[in-house]
Amino acid sequence: MYREDYARAGIMMLPVVDRDGTRTFRQIILYAVALVGVSLLPAILGLAGVRYFFGALVISTALVQVCLWAAATRPTLAPSGSCTRRLYISRCCWA
Repeated sequence: MYREDYARAGIMMLPVVDRDGTRTFRQIILYAVALVGVSLLPAILGLAGVRYFFGALVISTALVQVCLWAAATRPTLAPSGSCTRRLYISRCCWA
């Protein structure tokens, strides 16, 4: 979404270097999938209950779904498309 802003500022973020977004979305999906395991870890270790487990499972799986949806539709979108914006907002709200 902010590729041009980063490029103008001289900040070499991954979206600036990766113009087609392949590596960028691969990283996004990789970290979202890793988040599923990390968020379930407290329940698996016995530090949280069943409600936490299922809540974390639903929310982190929903994030993975949004990431996959944004990656699948990225070729047809402008940089400020609704999928990318939804992914950005969901990551900011859940972080």
